[in-house]
Amino acid sequence: MPEPRFTPAELAKCARRELGWRHRVYPRRVSHGGRLDAQTAQREIAMMEAIAEHFERLAAEERRTGDLFGEIEPAQGPGDLPAARSFMD
Repeated sequence: MPEPRFTPAELAKCARRELGWRHRVYPRRVSHGGRLDAQTAQREIAMMEAIAEHFERLAAEERRTGDLFGEIEPAQGPGDLPAARSFMD
C-alpha cells in the first residue's frame, strides 16, 4: 500500500486541530495529577504552533505559485484528496 501524501494546507489544518486539542486538554493534564508539567506543556504547544505556522506558510506560497514541488497529482475520483509530496520524504 502506498504511503499517504498530504498537501501543506492539509498538514496545516491538522496541526491547527491538534493545537486546539492541546489548548483544551493540557491544562487539565497539568493541574490534575501532574501527568504533564507546565513547562513541557508550554513547549509542546509552542512546537505545534510553529509546525502549524510552517505549513500555513508553505500552503500560502503554494496558493501563490502553484505546487511547490511539482508533484501534486490530480484526484482520482469524487472525494479523493490530491496526493502531494509527504513532509517525511
